[in-house]
Parts: sequence; structure tokens; C-alpha cells
Amino acid sequence: MKNLSFLIFYSLLNSNIVSCQGINKAVDDFFHYQFIHPGEVNKLSYSEIKGSPYLTDDFVESKIYLSKDSIFSIHLRYNIFNNQIEFQKENEVYAISNPEIFQKIKILNSTFIYYNDKSDSKKNSYYKLLVEGDCYLLAKNRVRFKEQGEEKPYVGASPAEFIRLKDQYLLFLNENSPIAIKNNKSLKNILSDKKDEISDFIKKEKISCQDENDLIKLITYYNKLKQSK
Repeated sequence: MKNLSFLIFYSLLNSNIVSCQGINKAVDDFFHYQFIHPGEVNKLSYSEIKGSPYLTDDFVESKIYLSKDSIFSIHLRYNIFNNQIEFQKENEVYAISNPEIFQKIKILNSTFIYYNDKSDSKKNSYYKLLVEGDCYLLAKNRVRFKEQGEEKPYVGASPAEFIRLKDQYLLFLNENSPIAIKNNKSLKNILSDKKDEISDFIKKEKISCQDENDLIKLITYYNKLKQSK
């Protein structure tokens, strides 16, 4: 059935239905219904809550990659708190319920991949892709919900609030689950096959495991070592 859907889809792409300016409404509708499965959004009234659970409050033009050559434009919004990517259809908001079929999703300057752990669904999540290769460097966007505080004399209750936390950085290699980077020691242990080179590089470049640019530099270096073996 899946192969049949792809065959119909590519037939549409190659027909006169598609203009040179892009995919028209007929193909858009086919894409929405056949590839994006609308799921229920985890509903929570945000109107009286301080802060935001979203990467961007508005739906912004984004790209979904089915493969390297199959790229589609659609307006999306990433709800970090709910760990859902949302889209609109006929003025209703839905969450993508089948993210595992997509290669990646690009929202503004951030590229997201979805990790699907078949043995433990609690590990399923969107991750921001920072480096790819033998070792993937990932960032987990995080938002915490702080409930409304108790009312105090002369002060009143503190409002409920969404608080954006620092991103968590993880490494993914050898088909294992993403592993959180805790400190420089954990970096060396995760990349143990090149431990000496990694240790020297961390010392020479003064790498901090809390600095995103430092981690990008380190994992790019590790991947070059793997390619030159």
C-alpha cells in the first residue's frame, strides 16, 4: 500500500497538475493526507501562562524531507514542551503523528530528526541535528512548565510559566540510543575508540562540553578521524 501511494504521488509530480512554480493544492492535499498523519495536539490553555512552549509562536514556512530529492514546503510550529511538531489544516491545529517516516524537518535555521526507539517509546523524541557522520551530535530543546505558585499576603500568586532551559547535548553512534553528554570525561568515554586523539584535542582547543560551537568542532574532528582510518 505504501509503495502504491508513492507511485501515485510521483505520477502526480510528473503530470501537468504540478506547475513550474511548485506543488499545487491537489498535490498538497495528497501530501497532507497520505504522508502527514494528523494526530491530536496535547491541549493546554496557554493564554494565561507566561512564556512560550514553542520554538516559534507562529507557524513558519518549513521543509519536510521524505528523502534527499523529495522536499516539501509547509508551515509548521514546534511545540518543545509537548515534543510535537504542529501544522494547520482548515483552521484546525494538528500534530504530526508519524514523524518517523521523514528523513528530517527544517524549521527556520534548525534541522530536526526524529529518533524512534522501538523497544522504549519514552526515548522517542525530536532532536536538533548539529553534526552528522559516523557520530551524530544532537541537541534536545527543553521547556519546563512551572505551575502557579501559592498566593502570599501582599504579593499574590506567582503566575504559571513556561521556562526555556538550556539545550541538552547528545551523541548518537553505532545504532545505539542517543547518549547525553555530561562532562568532558563522558565525551572521552563515548568516543573511546579515539580516546587519545580526543583527549589531546579537548586539551589543545580548550573544549567545553557546555558550548555548542566547541562540541560541533570536536565531533567534526572525530568524524574526520573515522574517515581517515
